[in-house]
Amino acid sequence: MDPHRVQSLPTIELPLFSRAFSDRVGFRDLFKSMVHDRTDIASVEKFTYLKASLQGKALALIASVPFGDAHYYSAWKELCEQYDNPRILGFDYLDKILEFPLSSQGSLSAMQSFVNTFSEIHTALSNLNVPDSGELILFRLAARVVDAETRRDFE
Repeated sequence: MDPHRVQSLPTIELPLFSRAFSDRVGFRDLFKSMVHDRTDIASVEKFTYLKASLQGKALALIASVPFGDAHYYSAWKELCEQYDNPRILGFDYLDKILEFPLSSQGSLSAMQSFVNTFSEIHTALSNLNVPDSGELILFRLAARVVDAETRRDFE
């Protein structure tokens, strides 16, 4: 293969990110590679790309950050502090298991769907490197039974 030959690759679209903690890592890594880590893009342009890639709660999180060159890194830091938290990521994964729809019929496809979801979540939890997964599970179960204000204070 000729090392001087440049291959034309398809254009990669920036992904949209709304709130799902489990989608955050893929979004973060791709956004960093395509926008954040580039030195040939001005901060205000990075901020424009960031806002265009966010929706829902993630966009609302940075809504109070003034738009401008000097504020891009503040917005990025806000997102990272909120969505790169292993405990919150773990809670999100656990909620997916706890909220998995119950099947009224024991069909093979329903069981396969649960096994696939469980396997994905188990792998994701293992990759978080949380020191005590039992403690994480107990804290999540406890947080689900208290009122919203207490839960916010707790988190």
